[in-house]
Amino acid sequence: MKENSNISNITIIGNTTWGQAIATLINKEKAGVQILCRTELEAKNRINKIDKLKSLPSSIQLSSDISTIDNSELIILAFPSQSMRSNLNIIYNNLNQNHKFLIASKGIEKTSGKRLSEVLKN
Repeated sequence: MKENSNISNITIIGNTTWGQAIATLINKEKAGVQILCRTELEAKNRINKIDKLKSLPSSIQLSSDISTIDNSELIILAFPSQSMRSNLNIIYNNLNQNHKFLIASKGIEKTSGKRLSEVLKN
């Protein structure tokens, strides 16, 4: 991210190693970043594991609360490509026209043959 970027609140959907790596890089740029987990238990387990491994800066928040994305300016999708549609269905009601997306996953949806950007548009 450029230093003059106006984006200051970012949510990463995907509590994966890849999602955590992206969060760490963004955090270095001083943007507010949180990782959205599927469940509260997953968030707690990940926090406990991170605390033991010291693998994620404490300024990065982990949450299972879907409303985390309400005030996000940028939503980064960092999960396996085959779960794109199901993850988008989960967050759909919390999206608004101001959200910007960055797809950090690769591949196509096997069932439809669509690129991930096409799945996002639907």
